[in-house]
Amino acid sequence: MTNKKPTKKMNYEAIKELLANANRPDLIDFCDHEIELLDNRNSAERKPTATQIANADHKTAIVAYLANVAVAKTVTDLIKEVDGFADFSNQKVSALCNALAKDGKIQRAVVGRKTYFADNAVTIDKKDKE
Repeated sequence: MTNKKPTKKMNYEAIKELLANANRPDLIDFCDHEIELLDNRNSAERKPTATQIANADHKTAIVAYLANVAVAKTVTDLIKEVDGFADFSNQKVSALCNALAKDGKIQRAVVGRKTYFADNAVTIDKKDKE
């Protein structure tokens, strides 16, 4: 048994079971309605934030740059060479690149203690980087 805190939906489901034994269909309907509202709230289409839109543009720039140079680059290289990235921190560019790699749009390779990112068409030669 885990010590996981029950969610609102789990609580309403448990209340429905108790109310079924108490023969209270009006309150069961109320619980069903509340569960439906929770489901709708969780699955609602949300507009992306301004930061998410900007990050999508930055990701597009990274993919385009890596496709053009056809060479594996580090995050520091990307900051120096991609237009508009001069003010970005290593952490921000690394997070963008890791998200792209997770989505399969670019590849990520760790050679020694350095992480390289490249277009999917590029072969990252581990011997050249060491």
